[in-house]
Amino acid sequence: MCGRPIDNAAVAICGGTIIAVGKWNEVRASNPGEVTDLGELVLMPGLINAHCHLDYTCMRGSIQPPQSFTAWVREINEEKSALRSEDYITSVAEGFVEALSFGTTTVCNLEAFAALIGQMPLPPMRMWWFAEMLDVRHAIEPEEIYSQIKAVSPIRGGIGLAPHAPFTASIELYRAAAAVAQRHRLPLTTHLAESREEMQMFRDGEGALFEFLRSIGRSMSDCGQSTPLQLLLNAGVLDERWIVAHLNELTSEDFLRLESSPRFHVAHCPRSHAYFAHERFSLRQLRRLGSTSASGLTASPVTRTSAC
Repeated sequence: MCGRPIDNAAVAICGGTIIAVGKWNEVRASNPGEVTDLGELVLMPGLINAHCHLDYTCMRGSIQPPQSFTAWVREINEEKSALRSEDYITSVAEGFVEALSFGTTTVCNLEAFAALIGQMPLPPMRMWWFAEMLDVRHAIEPEEIYSQIKAVSPIRGGIGLAPHAPFTASIELYRAAAAVAQRHRLPLTTHLAESREEMQMFRDGEGALFEFLRSIGRSMSDCGQSTPLQLLLNAGVLDERWIVAHLNELTSEDFLRLESSPRFHVAHCPRSHAYFAHERFSLRQLRRLGSTSASGLTASPVTRTSAC
């Protein structure tokens, strides 16, 4: 959205399609018919939340801003261990109501428990369910996950796949998910370059996240060699189907890599960014690479930046 708001405006709709927008007198003159006066309101396109986890609506305020990203990972895993399936369903339903109250009409939700999607209440807005996948502890078959969520047949929105992050999803899982998405024409999303500890893990082969994941049995053979972004670019999986969340930690070399990288969307999450006290988000630099939007998924650049 750009330009100044239109005062005393009108929108003409025919058969569910907007056919004119402008000043009341002008629109009314050429579009006679039934009139609905909304009063003193702002009428605008519905908001798109390009990245959220409605599973965790119920956890708001339960974890104070931690000393480190790794400490947060430990705490949220502990919180999740006390929740039942019914808690997640209730949490998602509460998230629907809250999102709608903010004027959100489309949500891209990462669902950690794909088997629960069929038990969720009917969303009051367009909902894209992305099945979140991790294989740090056990193998995952994206084709099986796809078949599982496809059977749910969402009435509003659609489905997609979400390898969680490079530190919890192997490159093999990323490639398998990308192949399944290619076959079935699915969107994909992932977390990438979210924290300093993720950068330390992959670029330097050290740090709190490195030590934590090594302690639970993750192979660390892909660490100490590249930045997180470089890892996925080298794997050749990123393209226009992907919504990449965060992208907070980028080196000067990463920005050079982005100049010639395949196109993909970037979803910036300001509240998460502030919660973890990350360094200032590189919005202007990403926009210079081609992004023309900070709040939608409809620009056509090298990287498309959305605010969630």
